Amino acid sequence: LEKWPFRSLVFYPLHGIILAISIGVSRDGPGAGGSVRQLIDRADQALYRAKEAGRNRVVPWNSE
Repeated sequence: LEKWPFRSLVFYPLHGIILAISIGVSRDGPGAGGSVRQLIDRADQALYRAKEAGRNRVVPWNSE
């Protein structure tokens, strides 16, 4: 996911409005034993890494 940054999306080109997207992704599967709070915290960590990496990024959470 992180290798494919989004392109800037332009809305209302006459007004010059540009939308940038940064997304953090976390997942939980069967038998993982994680809580909902842990899932949200991991997605939040990934979101901040996406923001640090630049605009228009999707970054998955990993334990590294």
